[in-house]
This record gives sequence, C-alpha cells and structure tokens, in this order.
Amino acid sequence: MEQIDQILALTDRVQQCVDNGHWGEANALEAERLAMLNDLFARDDIGSFGPACENLARDLLARNAGMIQTLGMQRRRLNETTRQLNAAPRAIHAYRTNAFAGNGRGAGTGKAE
Repeated sequence: MEQIDQILALTDRVQQCVDNGHWGEANALEAERLAMLNDLFARDDIGSFGPACENLARDLLARNAGMIQTLGMQRRRLNETTRQLNAAPRAIHAYRTNAFAGNGRGAGTGKAE
C-alpha cells in the first residue's frame, strides 16, 4: 500500500506542476510516476492488492483525463500565440509600407518627413 500512496502523492505533484505551468518539472515527475506504475503493475503479487489497485487505476485514469484536458487547452493557447508571433513581422511590414501612403508624409517609407 505504501507504493500506491507514493504514486498518488507523485500524481498530486504532477498535477500541481501542470496547473502552474511548470512543464519541465511535470515531465520529470511524470517519468518517475510512470516508472513506479510500471513497477507496481509488473509485480507478481499484484493480485494481493485487491480493490486497492482497481481503485488506484480508476483514480489515475480520471486524473490523467483531467491533466490531458488541461494540457490540450494550454497547447491550443500556445499554438494561437505562435500563430500571432509568426504574423507579427508581416503586420509590421504592412504597417510600415502603408501607414503614411497618400498623406504626403513619406508615402511608402514608413517614416514621417
């Protein structure tokens, strides 16, 4: 049971890292958690844990689904930010090219004269 408690505590830490955007730490902790889960479920005496392992598996599946949802939302935000950053140079160029066009102040140069 101690191993299950350690896995649950580690899952809490991974969740906190995900919630706070500490991606590197979350990744390292997740690798540690995965190794512990692999060790647990590879044990010859896994059946002796009875309902505790079943409850652990259900809890972890639900929590993993929540973390995956959080990561998906963050990924969409990062993709949108990347799209905006990639568009910025084109927008600046268009502004400089057209900002003063037709007003007699350095048309097309981006500079007021």
